[in-house]
Amino acid sequence: MRWLWIALACCLGASLAWPLSCYLVQSRKAPAVTEFPCPACSGTRRASQYLCRADWFSLPVAAQRALKRRDRQARARLQELYEQITAGVPLDQIHITP
Repeated sequence: MRWLWIALACCLGASLAWPLSCYLVQSRKAPAVTEFPCPACSGTRRASQYLCRADWFSLPVAAQRALKRRDRQARARLQELYEQITAGVPLDQIHITP
């Protein structure tokens, strides 16, 4: 951005380039938050994931399959996962009702 302001200042004069550079700086979007804490460990997970990768692959395959389903009961299954994690159930012993 700075090189753009310098180029505009040279071509248009500093008095015309200053308002444009202020507009460009103000119109930038804040960076999106893409990482969140994993509820099962101290690692990080992405926004679209329930757990970090290591913890996700520690779950039984049946639990992974149940959590991947997108239907009316998806939120209830996710709540069941988080309740079991909070209760201290080991990840390899978690059971999610399909």
